[in-house]
Amino acid sequence: MSFTLHTGDSLTYPDILLLRKIVKKVHFRHYPKELMTDHEADKYIYSLTPKIKEQLIKTFVDGNFEYK
Repeated sequence: MSFTLHTGDSLTYPDILLLRKIVKKVHFRHYPKELMTDHEADKYIYSLTPKIKEQLIKTFVDGNFEYK
């Protein structure tokens, strides 16, 4: 089953959940906890190109992200 995330990209639900996790941990790490919502993560994901989304997922799956 695939879902459309406003951009027309066809992403599976697990991919969307993974992108939300990446965005919240990497890109929103300095945000206050109350602003780290799925809606805010979806807005950020919406602004990315399909190639960037693919690279984020690939980098995460390969284990190249460092969380500090």
